[in-house]
Amino acid sequence: MTSAARDDNAIAQLQKHLTGQCPLEEREGSFDMDDTPEEKVLAPFAELNAAVVWLGSTLIKKWRTADQAALRSQVWHRRVARTAIMSGTAAIVLAAAQLSIKLTLPQLTTAALVLEGVAIAAAVIAVALGLRAKFDRGWLGQRHLAERLRMLKFRALEQLWCRDHQSWRDWVTQELEKIEGALDFTTIRKWSEGGEV
Repeated sequence: MTSAARDDNAIAQLQKHLTGQCPLEEREGSFDMDDTPEEKVLAPFAELNAAVVWLGSTLIKKWRTADQAALRSQVWHRRVARTAIMSGTAAIVLAAAQLSIKLTLPQLTTAALVLEGVAIAAAVIAVALGLRAKFDRGWLGQRHLAERLRMLKFRALEQLWCRDHQSWRDWVTQELEKIEGALDFTTIRKWSEGGEV
């Protein structure tokens, strides 16, 4: 078998493997970051395989940590927001219901007032918790970090063919340090509004 035929066969196997992996639900969130299932089909491409393995050992743990933190913050943000919305709505409904209860069943006015007070307290607590914990900022900050790490991986694969191996690794390491140093919201806003995206 000629080298070109082997290369074509390896490319066909890689393409078939990737096509089969795309629709898998368990890989939905990490398909483009976790290359562990592709190790065997990438073996014929020595330089690319070595780069992907190194990127995996360098970026994947940091990406997974940021991704999981973003997802956790998103879940908590949604819970607190839903609690505030539902209890605020309940307080409004109970306030309106009190008007009719006062006219029709005056003995239940106190119970409706207590329920409204509980709903108002729950809404205030949920809003205060959301403002204090800043789940939305944690969610957006960690998602920002995870997506910048994802972009770095693909920028690194692009740069792989433009540099020698050691300068490529040095470049990736420098870019990673820049990203990890940009976790405050002022830096994130500055990065998003200009500069290299």
